Formats: sequence, C-alpha cells, structure tokens
Amino acid sequence: MAEGKDQSTEVTSLAVERDRISTRSPQSEGSQPSPAPPNQTVPAPTLSNRCLDAKWYFKGMQILSPRGAEWMSSRTGEAVDLETFRLLTTVNKPPASASPPYFPPQELHQLPEEEATFEAIGIFNHASIQYSLPMLDRVLFQETVKRAYMQPSDAVSMSLQVPAKACVWALHAMTNRLQRIWGHGDRDSEKSAQKALTLLQLVAETPSLETLQATLLLQNYQALGGQWRKSSFLHMQACRMVCDLGGHFFQPRKGAVAEDGMAARQTRCIRALFWFCYVRDKDIALRSGTPPLLTEDYCDLSWPPLPGILSNTNTAEHTYQLSNDPRLSMIKEKACRLLFSPKAFQSVDSEILLNIRQLDVELEQWRLAIPSTIRPRLAIPAGQPLLPSDASMLQRIQCINLQLDYHYTVATLHTTVRRCGNTKEDEILPEDLHKVIHSSVDLSIEASRSTLAFFRTSVDILGEGAFQYISLYVLNAAMVLFVNILIHPYYRGAQSEFDLLTAAVDVIQGISSRALSTYEMTHLQEITRFIKELVRLGKCSISRPGIEDDHHHHHDHRHDHHHNE
Repeated sequence: MAEGKDQSTEVTSLAVERDRISTRSPQSEGSQPSPAPPNQTVPAPTLSNRCLDAKWYFKGMQILSPRGAEWMSSRTGEAVDLETFRLLTTVNKPPASASPPYFPPQELHQLPEEEATFEAIGIFNHASIQYSLPMLDRVLFQETVKRAYMQPSDAVSMSLQVPAKACVWALHAMTNRLQRIWGHGDRDSEKSAQKALTLLQLVAETPSLETLQATLLLQNYQALGGQWRKSSFLHMQACRMVCDLGGHFFQPRKGAVAEDGMAARQTRCIRALFWFCYVRDKDIALRSGTPPLLTEDYCDLSWPPLPGILSNTNTAEHTYQLSNDPRLSMIKEKACRLLFSPKAFQSVDSEILLNIRQLDVELEQWRLAIPSTIRPRLAIPAGQPLLPSDASMLQRIQCINLQLDYHYTVATLHTTVRRCGNTKEDEILPEDLHKVIHSSVDLSIEASRSTLAFFRTSVDILGEGAFQYISLYVLNAAMVLFVNILIHPYYRGAQSEFDLLTAAVDVIQGISSRALSTYEMTHLQEITRFIKELVRLGKCSISRPGIEDDHHHHHDHRHDHHHNE
C-alpha cells in the first residue's frame, strides 16, 4: 500500500508539473507558413536527411526543406543554408579516398601477448562502459581468449579460431581507446578495430556466440566514437546473427543442474545480447528514421528476461546488467510505428494527437515502474543533485542513462505535435486534444532544457561515453530549443534557451582533445560549428523586431506566470 500511495502522489505531482508548463496556445505558434502548391512534389528523403526531416516541423511544414529554409530566413533575417543542418548526418560519411587497410594474414593472426589481453579484460571490467556493454560474460570470454591463443594443429583448427581472434582485437580496440581517454598512452585503437573487422568479414556467414560478441564490441567501439554509419552496418549484422542463434526466443530455465552447464550459460548470454541489440535497434531507428529490425511481431519480448537487468543490486553474480531499460525501447518501437512509419505520415491531426497521448501515458507508466533510486524526472530543479550520494557505479550509470534517455524520448514524442496544423481540421478537434497540443510543445521544450542543463553542470560524470552522449542527446535537444526560439523569439524563456545553446558550445569545446581520435575531433568540430550556427540564427531571431503575431504579449505573460508561480 505504501508503494501505491507513493506512486499516486508522484502521478499527481507530475500532472501538476505538466499543467504548470502547459500554457502555450497553438494560435501563438508564430506566423503560419504559406500552404504548399497542390502540385508541388516533395523530394523523397535520403538516408542522410530522413531522420532530421522526420522530426522538425512547424504547422505541418518540414523545417528542413526549401520552404522551411525560407521560413527560417523570414524569422531571422538571414540566409539559411540547409547544408548546415545536414552536416549532422553527412559528417559520418567516410572520406572518399578512405579504403580499408590491408593486413597480411600473419599480422592478423599475430595477437598481442596473452598477458596483455587478460590485462585488457581487467581494464574493461573496471570501466563504467562495462555497464553499457554487458556482453563479456567473464567465464565465457576467458574461454574465448584461451581458444584464440591455442596453437592450431591444422588449417581447420586455425579457421575455427578466427571468431575468437576477432574478439581479442575488438577488445583491444575498446581498451586502447579507454586508455587514451584516461591519458594512459596513445595506442592505436583504430588499427586493432580494423583487424577485428577484417577477421569478422571472413566469418560473417557463420553465426556463433564469439562472432556475435566481436561484432557487438566493434559496433560499440564505433558508436562511442560517433561513427554512426559504420556502427549501424554492424548493427544489422548483429541483429541477424542474434536471431540465427535463437536469442529472439525466451528459453526458460529448467532447474539448477541445467543452469550450471556451459551450454545453458551460452543460451543466457545470447538472450542478454538479444536485449542489447533490441535496445540499440530502437535508438538507431529513432535517430536515423530507418525501420527497426527486431520487432514485437517476430521476437519474444517476455519480461523479466534475466536476473539483474535494471535492478538495484550490484552483485557479481548479476552478469547481465543493462544500463538502459528494454521496456522503454518497447515504447520507442511503438513510437516508430505510430509516429514515424510511412503509414504514420498519412495520419490526420487527430490521429497524431491521439497516438502522442497514448504513448505519453505508456511512458509515464514505465517511468513509475522504475525503482525510485534511479527513476527519471521530468525536470531537475537547480541545485538538486541528480544522483544520491551513496549510489553505486551501476546505479550512477543507470540513473544517468535513464534520465537522458527519458528526456530524449519525451522530446522526440512531443516534438511530433508540430506536424499538426497544416489543415483546418484543428478547428474541430475535441478540447482534450487541444490540450495535447498545448502540453506536448512545452513538454518537449522542458525535456530539452533539462538535457542541456544536465550537460552544462554534470558532463564530467559521463566518463568514457561523453562523446557518444553529446552526439546523440545534445544535438536533439539543441534543435528543439532552436525551433522554439524561431517560433517564440520574444518570450522571456527564449533568452534562457539561447543561453543553454551557448553553454552547450562551451561544454563541447571543453572536452579534452587528448581523449579523442582524429576522426572524433573532426566530428566534434562539426557539431560545434553546427550549434554555433544555431546560436547565431537564434540571436538574430531574438533581436529581429516585428515578427511575432498579435498573440505574443498575452502568451508571454501567461507562460512566465506559470513557470514562476
């Protein structure tokens, strides 16, 4: 009963908070863009811009389109180049002259000293990244390492060692990168990654646990460095492989005796890797606009799948800890289908709003199901710590990931409301759906503010994954606030949002270049230039007179009253 009372109180307080920040009227959303000519052909989105085009709208108009660029120019008084915005997705294209290096077979099979590899396992197990990559079952991985270093008796046994050797090289790629971030040397992590990739290409058509582990280690290495395209390609291979190995089916345990066998341990490990793939799959789908590969229709999503996943405990026996919650990913899968699928883009306004409301209810139910010690919050008051002082490393990582992922999901779901308003249908929407419009815009802004405020004060606690967090969460939050500044440049909150964008540039520039590879430095510079351009255009909009509609002053007063009462 106590828990029920606590949750009821929290539901009420969250509802009050949402009401407090839900003050914007759809009629005050800036000037209405001119309707597109009926015979105008909208070019099909490319892989490079589909993600951004799908998210950023104003009253049904794609902001990242030629007509959207004209609208942005009218709000800022400046010429707007859409290529500035597409840098976000094209930056990950490899240079045209880049080609995979060639390694003689002897060099591929000549592994680092075995002692160095076991040291690498120790480094990995003491890094916070281990909780984001729960695939190194310590018993199974040590067996993999032993197999990699065995003396082959013939060509067949040598070929059977290839997946294990790929695991070793992928592990060294990860730990060499960690060592560089920690300032313990400048080892060539990329060379180790290329060797792992070359070996994986030899066994790509032969699924095994070792091949899957190597693929996911390498995928995570690339994702940590912002190499989204390469990472997404390996992700596709991993999803196919984990299904080939049966990970998409939940196989209940059959007694203590069966649990102790290596085969049973492998089965549990493969199931854990399925959940890792499932979570990553939904993140990639939302970010890129591509369809999810692992879906509810074809995967057994029985819950709870394994002991220790997203628990409050931190014992050694819980090998398969995840830092993100697959149940949130299930909501993301539904969001992909209801909001971002080809069918969803044919929805009328009332359908979009009903789907947003349904997803928001499910998101809130998910939030309340999270243990209170790591439960994400809609807003983090200034001066209030995000983490409890006695939190374990696992709880710290889970709390940070859940908080940022929650804000990202809230912003992504509720930003979609700006697709509405391109027809006269909103004149006959029921009152409760009008309220969805009002609250959705403000919820997306509040979540994005909280994200950038978190990075401004707490970027140091992100550890080895700071670059990946910035690549994903900062860019999304920055775009939400930028669009809002263009629509409402005069209300008082616009200046605080502008200040958060400016602070984001300082945070990014404050990351030590010592911790980054040449590729990562290039990517970070592109991100910095992009946000600086948002800051410049936002400043132009705020200082440009006479572009807000007649509802401006009334809206401004109401908004500030509710935020400060």
